[in-house]
Amino acid sequence: MSLLSSLPVFLSGLLPVFLVMAFIALAELVIPLHKRGAGGRRVRINLALMMLTLGLNFFLSILLVTMLAYGRTQGWSLISLDNEWLDILLVIVVLDFATWLAHLMLHKVPYLWRLHLVHHTDSLVDVTTSFRQHPGEGAWRFVVIAIFAMGLGATPEAVAAYRALSALNALFEHGNFRVVSWVDRLLALLWVTPNFHKLHHSSDQTETDTNYGNLLPVFDRAFRTYTSPQGAASVHYGIVSYPDASNMSLGQILRLPFMRREKGKLRPPS
Repeated sequence: MSLLSSLPVFLSGLLPVFLVMAFIALAELVIPLHKRGAGGRRVRINLALMMLTLGLNFFLSILLVTMLAYGRTQGWSLISLDNEWLDILLVIVVLDFATWLAHLMLHKVPYLWRLHLVHHTDSLVDVTTSFRQHPGEGAWRFVVIAIFAMGLGATPEAVAAYRALSALNALFEHGNFRVVSWVDRLLALLWVTPNFHKLHHSSDQTETDTNYGNLLPVFDRAFRTYTSPQGAASVHYGIVSYPDASNMSLGQILRLPFMRREKGKLRPPS
């Protein structure tokens, strides 16, 4: 698959992402959960990081499709269900566990936490936070997803379905809009919701170290990293040791993982 032939397909796949992003941004204006305040700089930084993330994903997606196609020609497949939809469902569940595991390690491994700091230092969680990610974190997540996808022998279509769901739900779960509490609680039994994920962005370490789920909350429940989303409306965002992160430039944000470590600042939360 060449870069030029892949570009139109990739760009067409971004259309639903931008449409959902625009819809959620509108919801944030109409029914905001937290007051936005003056945040033009942080929004510009987040959008710049989004463009870097999308560019990186373009190249990594081509690499992953090539790897999966090669693996299937070599017979590297652990799944051979007769039903294509069951194949896709299995891949989604397994890759969501892989994403949960990758996220957990971003919090537990010091060098990975340095990369993940970029995401957690946002002073307000909204739809633009979805793609506030260091390229190094994107590469780490890709490696973990690729290992599991190759191990399964997943089809490119199944992996594409998971990545599309993941991107769309990232916009949804970071959205700064009010959700009726009982609706959120009901959805959170089966799906990662905005209130579920808001607690993960808390400056309180006991909440930051929970709710790692991407699509499905079942892994947090199974591995006892689940926290009830009831307190999402009063959560305080960010990292206490980086109160001025919203004033950083794009260059400073990208250099953040490589800055000289001040005592306690770049250590993972637990």
